[in-house]
Amino acid sequence: MLPHLQYLRGTILALFISFASRTNQMKTLDTVDLLVLVDQVGDSEICFSLKQWFTVLDVLPRLRTLFIKVASPRCPSIGLADLFVSYIKRTIRVPLTLFSCTFLHSNETDKKEHFISYLTETIGNEYQDVQFADLSSTSIDIWM
Repeated sequence: MLPHLQYLRGTILALFISFASRTNQMKTLDTVDLLVLVDQVGDSEICFSLKQWFTVLDVLPRLRTLFIKVASPRCPSIGLADLFVSYIKRTIRVPLTLFSCTFLHSNETDKKEHFISYLTETIGNEYQDVQFADLSSTSIDIWM
């Protein structure tokens, strides 16, 4: 699989299909250090699959930068925030340098604000050394 790939950008569904159809499910993409992940294109998908998110992040264990753009009109469950925190814990040997999560759609603003505040509080409690570079009601940028 692409031995020198360092940057990857795509939708969660396309990357999930690519990674789930690999012949060797144990092989990871260790060279990728930057991932820009968009949950969908347009308003066509109205639900979130934690399995898709987990599979994509599991294949990329050594990310240094993780940009997440949530374009869905619906807010994901708090389980997705817990998955992000779990991913950060699993990558402790080569920690993330920058984590960014942004909601692009204005629907369900209250739920999205709760999601961001929960994520901010959980990461802040787990890692005292983080710097919140940009924090708004629907986005978060963290330097670690």
